[in-house]
Amino acid sequence: MTCSLLLTNCLFCGLAALFLLPLLKHPKILTYRKGFPVIITIILILTKMLIPYEFSFTSTLASKKILPLINAVVNFNLYRNITIGELFLYAWLFIAILLLGFNSLKHRKLIKILSIVPTTNNITITQLLSELYKQNKVKHKPKVVQLNINTGPFIAGLLNPTIVLPSQLSSSETKFVLLHEFEHFKHRHILIKACIEIVTAIYWWNPVIWILRKEVNQALEMQADANVIQGLSKKDGLSYLDTLIKVSKNIHEKHNANLALSFTLKRNMVAYRVNTALKFDFKENDKKLTLFQICPLILSTVLLLSSFIFTFESYHITPLNVEGTFTVNHKSDYFLLRKDNLYDLYIDDKHIATIHTIPEDLSKLLIHK
Repeated sequence: MTCSLLLTNCLFCGLAALFLLPLLKHPKILTYRKGFPVIITIILILTKMLIPYEFSFTSTLASKKILPLINAVVNFNLYRNITIGELFLYAWLFIAILLLGFNSLKHRKLIKILSIVPTTNNITITQLLSELYKQNKVKHKPKVVQLNINTGPFIAGLLNPTIVLPSQLSSSETKFVLLHEFEHFKHRHILIKACIEIVTAIYWWNPVIWILRKEVNQALEMQADANVIQGLSKKDGLSYLDTLIKVSKNIHEKHNANLALSFTLKRNMVAYRVNTALKFDFKENDKKLTLFQICPLILSTVLLLSSFIFTFESYHITPLNVEGTFTVNHKSDYFLLRKDNLYDLYIDDKHIATIHTIPEDLSKLLIHK
């Protein structure tokens, strides 16, 4: 993997993410087709970031100014043949491994604690879960526990998800919180959360990834809110939002794990979710997206596909090497076959050289007899 390929991949994926960000703020888009168009685009962007591979069909685009300048900086010798590029690479790997290890240890610690907590036997929760399992035809059921501590509701665990509910909530509040966390479980949000955390840890130096991380986390919560409210009456919908505010006000986050999805998150985000839900008509009949909403998604997809099709490479020729060289245009330049079986090469209708055989890199030129 070259520096040029890495930068090209970051450029296209970063632009694709930026065009996608405005769509992550609209509940209508997050609930359209169960949010599949937006979610699958996010997953593809994250996957391409993790695998910056150059395919056989990838075309190379010459960069004559930016990449040569970057290469000059990257290859600048700092001390005893240690370049700026090598120093950055060592720092990149060290911090990435540190972040990945730290997040993994926190997650394992949390899962280990939750594994010894018994499954709740609360009748209200058990009955509601039974209905949800039946409605959604769930086979792999999550573990649901209640903790009598000052912690917010959340879901954690990649292979065996565990839903954690505070025991001090009322029956109606427990119902709303459980419905929200079940949406995370049903749509496998925890896997998307894990993927974005891995990409963020690896590309810790990329500000676009941190912005995408924040917006994706917010979008996952908003999608869960929207899906829950769509199935409630207007009165119950307002009660749900009231529960969101109450839980956020009275409970502080202490589970401290990046690979967990929390019901409350930060208070400023809770206010944003409540205001968004109040403005959005979850019962509207029009399920179609507008052109204004489709265009950013199309642009994001095009940029993402461009990361597979194109890659920039540094193109720089010193003045000494330019002398005596020429550029071939396969559409207008040609060979003229002479009677003595030699070939005259014409560039811009000017005779350049006479050769015995045509080299492979010029085999696409036309041959006139």
